[in-house]
Amino acid sequence: LPESLCKPLTHLLIDTPGWWLVLGDTHFPMHDKGTIEAAFREAREKNAVGVLLNGDLMDMFSVSPFFREPSKEGFLDELDCARQALAWMRSRLPKARFVLREGNHDFRLRRYIVERAGALFELPELRLPNLLGLAEKGIEWVQDKRKVYLGKLITLHGHELRKGEGVNPARLAFLRTTATVLVNHHHRTSEHHQRGLDERAFAAWSVGCACYVHCDYDPYNQWNHGYAMVEVSNDGWFSVHNKRVLNGR
Repeated sequence: LPESLCKPLTHLLIDTPGWWLVLGDTHFPMHDKGTIEAAFREAREKNAVGVLLNGDLMDMFSVSPFFREPSKEGFLDELDCARQALAWMRSRLPKARFVLREGNHDFRLRRYIVERAGALFELPELRLPNLLGLAEKGIEWVQDKRKVYLGKLITLHGHELRKGEGVNPARLAFLRTTATVLVNHHHRTSEHHQRGLDERAFAAWSVGCACYVHCDYDPYNQWNHGYAMVEVSNDGWFSVHNKRVLNGR
């Protein structure tokens, strides 16, 4: 038989015990400063050992495939904002392990280059990790929809599970995965718990966002600000504290 072109997914297994901050959907430069400051304030209080930036670090407004009015802020402005934010985050937790996952908004850059200038796709200088200077900041990069495990807890950005969010995004994530899982992407804080016929216990969480909630394309939504603190034990068991943020508190 000929060799298959399929590439198996390799996942990131994090076994570093302690408190982990999970923060996603910052959408720089459309971020909410109060949420980010509140998240890092608690992470510092708990001496967090790691930070999982769980997708959509940048909004990528300037390379969006959707309708957008011309703006004086271009891609370089977005990039400078994200670089400055990452440097600030690293300064707040200089000894912590940082992991940055590619979300669907971050993916917009790869798609833009492939569709507009495919011949330049292989240039390493155009890859987002290099543009952001992740290696210099000691930040790990995860792309291609890989799972990231915080101990035994599976995390995804959330766009990997197809469109839709339902009344309870956490329950939808469970129905799509049949697993204990934590996601961002939906910009809403929710959780779901279920027990199987074989007595196995499942849980799912969706985490609020850290961006502006009244965007032009969906100004009257049910989004809320939030982040999660996950305590990982030495044996991989974990405790999820899913936080809502209102007015920076």
